[in-house]
Amino acid sequence: MFHGQLKKVFRESHAKGANLLAPVPTAMPMVTNCLDRGDYIGVLSEMRQHQCLRAGDVETWVFDLDNTLYPARYDLFAQIDQRMGRFIARKFGISTSEAKIIQKKYFHAHGTTLRGLMLNHGIEPNAFLSYVHDVDVSVLPTDPRLHRALEGLGGRKFVFTNASAAHAWRVLERVGIASHFADVFDIFTAEFVPKPTPGVYDRLIRHCDFDPAKAAMIDDIARNLRPAADRGMLTVWVSNGDPTAPLENDIDYVDHVTGDVAGWLSDAGVGTHRS
Repeated sequence: MFHGQLKKVFRESHAKGANLLAPVPTAMPMVTNCLDRGDYIGVLSEMRQHQCLRAGDVETWVFDLDNTLYPARYDLFAQIDQRMGRFIARKFGISTSEAKIIQKKYFHAHGTTLRGLMLNHGIEPNAFLSYVHDVDVSVLPTDPRLHRALEGLGGRKFVFTNASAAHAWRVLERVGIASHFADVFDIFTAEFVPKPTPGVYDRLIRHCDFDPAKAAMIDDIARNLRPAADRGMLTVWVSNGDPTAPLENDIDYVDHVTGDVAGWLSDAGVGTHRS
């Protein structure tokens, strides 16, 4: 729907000779070529490349939690993943291999395993979340480098997670960065509707009261960034080699890619980062 609206606007504006990119003349040659061949998605890509918000102008930072604010190599999420499988196996009296199939099926179909269990089996969310988040966070070291990077950023900072706030605060405290965050928008606040469901991003924006055109979102799952980009947010994909992170072939909605969150944020904080 978003791309359809974009196509209509550019078709009509181009026909009238309107210059929608007057503030960014460096983009005009590439955009004109895209318009001439009817490549409206190409127009979107060029606009995002040339018009996207500079990191130094961000007023609100929205971070995913697991495998984003700590590296995937510490395998904390692997503990959660294993406990989800055990919960399903015990609940339905099936083998762990059978439970894993159900777990991943619901994750890909519904955004979270929990959402699939709730919709298909009426599972009570508190019991599930309490069980799967009963993990050993001591595997995570404190991260003074990330602490310094967050300290150097202007603007408010939020965590946007499909996990519970209780789990999020445990992780933030363990890593040593909890003091930087104004709030956690968790799966309870989202009324159990997970990323990347588009409507939950609107709920996030209202709840945290920020302008998406002056905000950035950082997540290790690329598909979670599309709704953020559609709402005008700067998007940063954390490419950490996590095999559980689905990736679409078309990621023109991603503005920046990094494997080093602290390093990227440090550059953003002093206004030196470039695409």
